[in-house]
Amino acid sequence: MDDVNQKKKMILLGIVCVGILAVVITIVLVVLQINEAAKLKVQVGNVVYKTKETQLQDSGSGRVYTQTSIIVDKQKNTLPFSVVTPEGNEYLNIKTFAEQFCGYVYNKGLYGGIPDESADKCHIVSKGEKVSFSANSNDLIKFLSAGTKYDGELAYRENSQDYNKNEEDEEILTVDSLNGAPAVIQFQEMLYASPEAIAKGFNMQLYKQDNTYTLYPLETMVDTYSKALSAGGYKLTTNFKNQRALYEGLAVCDENGKYCVVEFTDAQSYQKVISSRYDSIEYIQSIGCFMTGITKDGTQSSANSLQFGMNSPEDGSVIIPAEYDFLKLIDAKNNLYLTKKNERYGVVGIQDGKSTEIIDTIYQQIGLDSVEEYANQNITNKYILDDYAIVTKKNGRFGIYSKDGYNLMNPRYQQFGCPNPSELLKKANGSNVTANPTLLIPVKENFNLVVFQDRNFFGLLDIKTGSIVVQAYYTAIYSAQSNGRTQYIFHRVIDSGEEQLVTLDELKASRNFANYLNNHSGEEQSKEDLQKQSDKENAKMEKEDAAMPDNEGEEEQNEEDEGNEEEYEN
Repeated sequence: MDDVNQKKKMILLGIVCVGILAVVITIVLVVLQINEAAKLKVQVGNVVYKTKETQLQDSGSGRVYTQTSIIVDKQKNTLPFSVVTPEGNEYLNIKTFAEQFCGYVYNKGLYGGIPDESADKCHIVSKGEKVSFSANSNDLIKFLSAGTKYDGELAYRENSQDYNKNEEDEEILTVDSLNGAPAVIQFQEMLYASPEAIAKGFNMQLYKQDNTYTLYPLETMVDTYSKALSAGGYKLTTNFKNQRALYEGLAVCDENGKYCVVEFTDAQSYQKVISSRYDSIEYIQSIGCFMTGITKDGTQSSANSLQFGMNSPEDGSVIIPAEYDFLKLIDAKNNLYLTKKNERYGVVGIQDGKSTEIIDTIYQQIGLDSVEEYANQNITNKYILDDYAIVTKKNGRFGIYSKDGYNLMNPRYQQFGCPNPSELLKKANGSNVTANPTLLIPVKENFNLVVFQDRNFFGLLDIKTGSIVVQAYYTAIYSAQSNGRTQYIFHRVIDSGEEQLVTLDELKASRNFANYLNNHSGEEQSKEDLQKQSDKENAKMEKEDAAMPDNEGEEEQNEEDEGNEEEYEN
């Protein structure tokens, strides 16, 4: 009997143990499921990536970051997805977004200028643009390829003599900082950007709800929104520049041969915000507005019969009236636009949603002829000198306005910059010298002087004051590399016929030059001083214009330039 009771006890104990073990296993499984459910997930289309977290210490500062990586295959190989700083700021990995989620090309270094492999800078290449990111910056720089053919809403550009199809449009997009920290950071030799910077840089929508990131690359949005619009009788834009508006839920559409803009409230519902009355619409991403073109009154619709303005997507309101023959963004940072009216050019600025004509449409040209020669100085904008002065051209000569619209110098110089120093030196002495074209000369920290040409000789100009710092008596001003250092050289032929080479360091040691640098720091003038200078220049220009029409001045200037060239050659 005792044996039977003992066996019963053993069986009962076994059942209890199995039950306890089952409960423990269940609890463990539930905990594991809860932990797994709590982990961050990343969804792109139908693909859901699992993730894992790692605590990493920054070798430089010793601070601990939380890195999340996505698991990309059955072998559990991973790619970095995000990092969270000790302050709680979350950044997303630029390379992973480019290559894994969007299929774009990732390159080290900035786009354009002198190629470099800096790990603290990068640029991505998509089908329609190149986008540069820099660590410790809130600015993204975009370069849009013009392409060889414009269709639909941008067709007007194809026949415009003012638009160079080989020229890349440059836009600067500024994003918010993260609690005072920059939008782009470098961590362990990799670049990360804030969610806002990723959304704007990649033209994508991304949402984080609970523990899941959902990503919608541009190509996905094009497919989704196209179907929704088609059902309502709209045709989504086929132009990449305008497709970028989709990340903000805005779509440029063709409705019965006219263009409009609609805003999506969800993937299927939308409402019109800019009416279907325009013959041309172009999205300006840096300010989130739309350039609109409409046929002039009394003319037939064609690429050469449109007038252009700017509309807000919030309520369709007019920012720039549609009264210009041509309109183009020339400086995204300062929201400046090239305008054309009656074959003359000017500049309009936008501030707080309102436009101001800061340079009247009276000039033969706005901007330099080209800045391609100055790629060695990383200069890409031909309209603005040193992020301060807008270049004007009249009667064949160049002058400058401040970016705020003050006339600092009437057009009086042959050109700004020395674009062909090697040719000039060969002409002067017959030798072949490697001389780099030069537009800006750095003389102090954050203080550059501009090379100008007058009567076929070169000097230096302070564009913030309009002052000539070095008179134009040099044959060429250029830069050259010496022992890994950029050296600026001033070349001239003295009275004896001998050549003289002066370096920038030697020039800065001269009394007059040193005195100027000691008394000037490159800061902008006060508004009062700018206004006085502008009034003086405007009065002088009115007097000159009254005495000599534009075309006469251009003819006389061309004759003078030819005479100077012949005299120099002799």
